[in-house]
Amino acid sequence: MANSQIDLEKAPLTDVISNLQADEKQGLSSAEAKKRLAQYGPNALEAKEETFMHKLIHAFMGPIEYMIEAAAVISAIIGHWDDFIIILVLLIFNVTIDLVSVKFS
Repeated sequence: MANSQIDLEKAPLTDVISNLQADEKQGLSSAEAKKRLAQYGPNALEAKEETFMHKLIHAFMGPIEYMIEAAAVISAIIGHWDDFIIILVLLIFNVTIDLVSVKFS
């Protein structure tokens, strides 16, 4: 099949076509295409789905989220519980907006 000695990305087109044993005008024959499909599989990428838990955890990560989380922790440490609750609500609101925007984009 493909010669490992040639860099197909940088080789001239005629060399690539010759190396892949394809016809310049017709491409691969049906038989050869079926053979390669059976040998190598389809030329497709698998879609990877993230779980909701992964998306949720990722939504709490980032510079803005870290600043909000730090402010909440500092408010809790110094005992400003009203500020802590407000900051926590803002953090949850921010994460909710992030999750909804990712879902609909």
